[in-house]
Amino acid sequence: MRSNTAELRDLLHNALTTRSETQHIIDLQNAGQPVAQQFMAAGQRELQLLREIPAPAAPASALRVGTPSLHPQIHDSQRYLQYQRGLINLHRETGIPPTIKILNGEICKTGELAIAGGTYSDIWLGLWLGEKKVALKALRNVRSSDPRAKKRFENEINLWSDLKNDHILPFYGIVTNLGQHIHMVSPWQENGNVLEYIKAHSDANRIHLVHGAAQGLEYLHSRKIIHGNMKCANILVSINGKACICDFGMSKVIEEVTEKSASATLTAGGSARWLAPELIEGKAPTTEADVYSNAMAILELLTEKHPFADCKRDAAVIYGLVVLKKTPTRPEEKETSRWLSDALWNLMQRCWHKDAASRPSMKEVTSFIASIM
Repeated sequence: MRSNTAELRDLLHNALTTRSETQHIIDLQNAGQPVAQQFMAAGQRELQLLREIPAPAAPASALRVGTPSLHPQIHDSQRYLQYQRGLINLHRETGIPPTIKILNGEICKTGELAIAGGTYSDIWLGLWLGEKKVALKALRNVRSSDPRAKKRFENEINLWSDLKNDHILPFYGIVTNLGQHIHMVSPWQENGNVLEYIKAHSDANRIHLVHGAAQGLEYLHSRKIIHGNMKCANILVSINGKACICDFGMSKVIEEVTEKSASATLTAGGSARWLAPELIEGKAPTTEADVYSNAMAILELLTEKHPFADCKRDAAVIYGLVVLKKTPTRPEEKETSRWLSDALWNLMQRCWHKDAASRPSMKEVTSFIASIM
């Protein structure tokens, strides 16, 4: 048995470190055989085993300043590094994400401070396997020491991992051993969110971005997933210029883990301006509420301003939404009018209908936007 295990390890090592063998795996994958996922999983398991073998104490003669080991805490750091590079190359050539989704030991943070913050999370830049840039979303109210929280996120892993759409941010996995919070891992998007993207690319077609986000949300709804927090901060732009939705389903998970209503968490986090009135009143997130928030995100993208930008206080916005039944007034700025046709404005108004059942579906929204592109 031991010799068989050693032989399998040698085969895996050869497959991931020999160019011709790796290319054979890539060719099989491109031909429709999902072998790359198997090798990715096997490589990740081998990395875990190598991390679990304690490193021997280094002799005094080896402790030279300026020549640290690449992985001083790992017994066979050279072999570990070879596996890392092999898996990164496999990922780069095939595009497959990590197969094993608990990424403890494979992720490191870069920098001392978070680079951004959201409604219920802080965003850090990190590296997967020492090379691949990833976004690490640290959930403020979800502690990694909470077994219920870990179990809840592990239950979502298969669902999130199974989502495959050009307009949905891929999900790599979670990390539970980077400090006191659970971190969600996804590929880093250099273009940032849609607002950052259009500032850097003044010629960007905003209707194309709006359409891409709508396609992503329609796809989520087809998989029975409610986003719960649609806004421009949660619409990223991929390297090829496509709108890509992130943070989907998080409001429901946070609600269950923290035992606080999604609406309370989102309102406290500054998302009231995008929320459907029924959510602010305490009702559960729905696809109809997503349709409402998506129209607010469209308004935000076209104007480059938060919804109800003329109203400074969130409390006043909430009063206007819930008590006065207000909806946004049509913006008249020249730059906005370039994108905001009468037909699109009429659609947005339908999306903000006070009766949730009277709002269009995301399929209808996506189809309409496609017709005006």
